[in-house]
Amino acid sequence: MPDHFWIRMFEKPPVLYHGSPYLFDEAMPSFSTPTTDPRCRKGVYASDDRRIGLVFALRCRETKAGALQRPRWWRKHNEVFVAVIHDTIDWDATGFLYHLPPAAFSCENGWEWRSTTKVTPIRRETVRAADFLGLASQSAHETIYEVREHAYDPAA
Repeated sequence: MPDHFWIRMFEKPPVLYHGSPYLFDEAMPSFSTPTTDPRCRKGVYASDDRRIGLVFALRCRETKAGALQRPRWWRKHNEVFVAVIHDTIDWDATGFLYHLPPAAFSCENGWEWRSTTKVTPIRRETVRAADFLGLASQSAHETIYEVREHAYDPAA
């Protein structure tokens, strides 16, 4: 791998991004996956890529009583995509993109950062799905959107 990849992987960025459909003053450590998963670790999770943070700011509707649809996302080259079951994104809801200080975080896998302590955001952006999702394609079961780079609420 090129040297710049390894430098980026271990160098803390100036800010990390944590997306959530919920408004809060402090990010508290929690489980990112169901607790029956043995790989699950408690923490505040963030990304060095704001587009990935935006994915987690999406508010999705329940697909059945008590079960929220979690978006599936991936990177392809320098683009970020998200896939959801048709009509589950709540386009009218606001979400939040929190800018977090990196001091308490450690890199988990080259893009995901985790803190085991609570974190107070530096800044919070209010975002709407329509501002950062662009339709990429549709299949019989899901819709795929591209997460656009510079989508944010300038008034935040």
